[in-house]
Amino acid sequence: FSETHRDYFHLIFSGLPSSRLSFEQAPIGTYMRLLNLFEQGISQNLFKERKDYNLEAISYGYWSLVHGIASLRTSHLRTFAADFVTVNREAMKQFIRGLKH
Repeated sequence: FSETHRDYFHLIFSGLPSSRLSFEQAPIGTYMRLLNLFEQGISQNLFKERKDYNLEAISYGYWSLVHGIASLRTSHLRTFAADFVTVNREAMKQFIRGLKH
């Protein structure tokens, strides 16, 4: 999405604050779907929650990783020649792998 709709991506994440104001509020939209996926993984014993690293922290961490990748690819590294598909996929795999231990 970020690479095919760069301006829209930057508008959404640079200028519009979240409508969710605290962890006490229910998540919405895409973030809610991400949180639900990690919740399923935890309930199926695919991932482990840890002290101070619960479902919300895991979801935020992964969202931050993906958002950071998208932000870099559409701004600072937009003309950089590299196999980002492979590098990005490996970064996400390593994050997930870390949740299994």
